Amino acid sequence: MQALRVDLTIQLDPQIKAEIDEERLHHLAVEALRLEGVAQSFELGLSITDDEGIKGLNRRYRGVDEPTDVLAFGGEVEGFVSPALHLGDIVISYPRAASQAQERGHSTAQEIDILFLHGLLHLLGYEDETPQKRVRMWVRQEELLGALR
Repeated sequence: MQALRVDLTIQLDPQIKAEIDEERLHHLAVEALRLEGVAQSFELGLSITDDEGIKGLNRRYRGVDEPTDVLAFGGEVEGFVSPALHLGDIVISYPRAASQAQERGHSTAQEIDILFLHGLLHLLGYEDETPQKRVRMWVRQEELLGALR
């Protein structure tokens, strides 16, 4: 059996002046998928942008004309020819991550980890649009973060 492999492509908006720990995020993706029982290898994209960039995506794809902290877009797998399926793409607002990190008393890098994992869980089918689903998703998110620290 082939080992789980994640090909993570990270795109940083040129206006964002930040150091992103690509190795840490890659490890987080691999271990979270492993803990979720995923054996299939995947391609995964991560974009880190500003509030205006994520606001435009939020408006276009969700009809919500305001910025948000993280968006997740599932990959199209029908007819996709690759040794790894494209799981999807995660977009994080760096300014929102920095602000939330300050409010929560931890580093921006830790907040990016949290948002990245949150987006990954969305790609795996977790939802948070109802209180019950939100509790389930957030409990799993905390379990995974605890296991990965």
